[in-house]
Amino acid sequence: MSKNVFRWCLLCLLLAAGALSSALMNWDTNPMPPIGGGGYDLSDFVYSWALVLLSGGASVISLVVGLNVDDRPASHRAFVFAAIALALLAIAATMYGDNLR
Repeated sequence: MSKNVFRWCLLCLLLAAGALSSALMNWDTNPMPPIGGGGYDLSDFVYSWALVLLSGGASVISLVVGLNVDDRPASHRAFVFAAIALALLAIAATMYGDNLR
């Protein structure tokens, strides 16, 4: 994982996590109908699972990449990215864990 790939992956992960976290905030000004239709709203459930799957998948993929790369600095960057993704997973599970049921 080169420095540029690391930076782009980190930027994409943080932008996606920021967008999903923003969607999970209860702004109470959402003019769009809720996901699920009817009288119930599944948007918190869907966005929470999307955030957990995004951060969990990114951590697993970068961990596998770090284990399979022979270049030591590239492997180190992949492990750092995995640690950041795992921290994001822990934060998401702590903040939005009640939406996952």
